[in-house]
Amino acid sequence: MPPEIKPPTAAEIEEALKSGLAKNPEIGHALEEFEAKEVAQVIPSKDNQSTAENIPGMVRLVFRLSGGAIKEQRQAEYLLLGIVVLAISISIYLFFGNSSGATPSKIDSSMLQLHPELAK
Repeated sequence: MPPEIKPPTAAEIEEALKSGLAKNPEIGHALEEFEAKEVAQVIPSKDNQSTAENIPGMVRLVFRLSGGAIKEQRQAEYLLLGIVVLAISISIYLFFGNSSGATPSKIDSSMLQLHPELAK
């Protein structure tokens, strides 16, 4: 049986790449520039985390419940506004809508037989 071949660890791969890149100064220089740009891009992301703390809880809830469909705070706020408008519209309809169903003329005759005082 042949001996088992173990895959190299991440540290071994990184060391091999750096030793190979040290032979070519252009690639080494390009790698240093890339790492410098990457570090510069990581720093602003920390600022984004601090603004994430300023996002209201309802908006964060919409982000979580949307499953990734809503990605911006403004979209979540518009969705919440639409929900509020819908809820107010339904409430107005239920309060002031078709209220003719509760008129005395629609009282069942069996109810009048049980309670004759309602006929007055």
